[in-house]
Amino acid sequence: MTTSELQALVFAGGSIIIDAGDYSVSALQSIVYSAKSQGAKITIKHASKLTATQCRTIAFSGGGQGNVTFDFTD
Repeated sequence: MTTSELQALVFAGGSIIIDAGDYSVSALQSIVYSAKSQGAKITIKHASKLTATQCRTIAFSGGGQGNVTFDFTD
């Protein structure tokens, strides 16, 4: 799915699981930001592909509301 398709899905209230390696950091930020207003939950698998700074940036996109989960298991 494209970033805009995922944004539309979470804006409609759907919670999703996505792979960190499939999307850019800016795309992940956009998806998480879209989820923030609807209370949707995002799980980012393979988060070990991201740096700590990138994870924080993505988390801040969600407004610190706990709507993003980083899965560091492989």
